[in-house]
Amino acid sequence: MPFIDALLGRVTLLEWVEDRFQKLKVAESEHSDARLDAGDLYEDLRVDLSKIDFELVDFRQAKKSKRGARRGSRPWKQVVGTCGHQTAAKIDDVERCVKIPAHALVTPTAVGLAHPPTAYLYCQHAGNRGYNGLEISCRAAGIEGNSKAFWRSRKEKKAGKVYDELVREVSDVQILAGFLVWRYWHRLNALNGYPHINYIWHRNTHKSRVSDPGSRIAAKLTTRLEGELSLQPASPLGSGTVTPWQWGGAKGVPYNRRIP
Repeated sequence: MPFIDALLGRVTLLEWVEDRFQKLKVAESEHSDARLDAGDLYEDLRVDLSKIDFELVDFRQAKKSKRGARRGSRPWKQVVGTCGHQTAAKIDDVERCVKIPAHALVTPTAVGLAHPPTAYLYCQHAGNRGYNGLEISCRAAGIEGNSKAFWRSRKEKKAGKVYDELVREVSDVQILAGFLVWRYWHRLNALNGYPHINYIWHRNTHKSRVSDPGSRIAAKLTTRLEGELSLQPASPLGSGTVTPWQWGGAKGVPYNRRIP
């Protein structure tokens, strides 16, 4: 080793310092190349989204609300995949992504990138440590078309709001936009030496999120994630529940105790 050689007098201390300096220059050059490649991936995402008439807006350097702020950082090797969510609220303004805890938001017409994958967020309970949070704007049923699998808040129940008034299922083009973001993150992680190994849903990371993201998002994305990216579903984490068959899970796995 150069440092040992310097201690033993095989090379001068100056030579050892110069050796270290050259290695640092190489490392910096490689890091710069990685940033350029990351820029290429971002541009690819922008172009792909434009083909489906979606706008890509970068809010990664924008000021965030207290709720949407990052809670720390994590290394690339810790990011093993992405967690899919539905917002469970109508969000058409892409700028809202700075106010919610997610790495990105997909509205009906745009994608907002809020944080890089190395940002640690409070967005999916037991999945916070190793997953990106991708929110897709919709008010979807846990099982498409089934009012019994539709979440309502206490306020909505008290006001007498019903399924037909509240439901807003996700569009196919939104799902495609969500997949393009998913693929972008998968490629970005691979660029940094750690390609994603699986995918997960918010339902799988906490018992309270049974309908998140819903069958329409989960089933359609599963086909692409497994078929095009060769990703596998992750096992439930923490108090999370198993993916039901209606979402693309194993045959016979029920949605809950009331809905087989």
